[in-house]
Amino acid sequence: MIGAVAIFCSLVFGLVGYYLGIRQNRPGSVSTVSESNPTTIWKTYKNGGIAFEYPPNWIEKPVLVQGSGFTQEFDDPEDKYIFSFSSIGNYNQVTGKPYATIDEFVGMPYKVGAVTADGQEGRQPLPRAGSEDVNSAVFFSVDAKAIYTLELKAVDIGGGRKLFEQILSTLKFSRLQAEPTLAPAKNVKRLTYYLPSGWLTMTDAAGTLEVGYNPKVSSASTVRGVDIELTPNDPNVILRSHIVVRLLPYDGGSRHRFIYESMGGVPIAEERMAGYTEKEYLYGGRSCLFLVGISYSQFPTTWGMCDAGSGRAFLITANGEAYEDTVRTIRLVK
Repeated sequence: MIGAVAIFCSLVFGLVGYYLGIRQNRPGSVSTVSESNPTTIWKTYKNGGIAFEYPPNWIEKPVLVQGSGFTQEFDDPEDKYIFSFSSIGNYNQVTGKPYATIDEFVGMPYKVGAVTADGQEGRQPLPRAGSEDVNSAVFFSVDAKAIYTLELKAVDIGGGRKLFEQILSTLKFSRLQAEPTLAPAKNVKRLTYYLPSGWLTMTDAAGTLEVGYNPKVSSASTVRGVDIELTPNDPNVILRSHIVVRLLPYDGGSRHRFIYESMGGVPIAEERMAGYTEKEYLYGGRSCLFLVGISYSQFPTTWGMCDAGSGRAFLITANGEAYEDTVRTIRLVK
């Protein structure tokens, strides 16, 4: 009898062990990240001054252009994380000068923790008390012309910190200091102010500039300077295409550098489309430069500037090349 019980117990324990082994080895969900090196199959995001990797199932959302910079958000289909990357020009609105240090930009009354990525030292303002679920890091670009911020909010605090550290470990900064040698723009075209019949005008929130638009095929707002959104009424217009005009400080120096600072970096060769070209204009007797054919994910494909005088310039961004008519309607209000 005792022998029979022993045999029965052995069979039961054996079966339990077998099924537990199967359960432990059966994946609950297919992981897209390698445990030994989670970033090996991650996607890569880059603009002219910085590059980093992110989980392969995240999706880049439409870019938000704001002031002298932009924000790129990433959508996590599993809703576990909220991640964003932003780039702005290094300019202090209070002093009218660039921020001298990253600590001055962060603006905390105490020393914020330092973080280093690809030899570039930054600051990590978050997490802190009350914001334990948010991780953020701030860096200057190599030439200190742009300021980059990466931010991750996570449901799982520990998992969020680990993932953020993995993203930071993939950061790469462009060491390109000088502007690329580009062929000078030829055939300078002269533009004069002209507001077509039936067009309306929109003044920015600060009351500094005015831009015209055709109400039959577009609408205007002042969310970011003056934003002309082209509607699909016109079959030749791309859906949700924008022309945005902003007035920014300009030291009268390199026009390329002014545009690159607004982009957040110098576009590398792979970020210029096959038909990339530069167009030069004189508008109201002042110099304008447009870079047509920039490929930064969902960025505008055209970046341009026109000297407005008195230490200011218009920054004009557009999707496509249909910007000249709008440029001819730009004027200073004060």
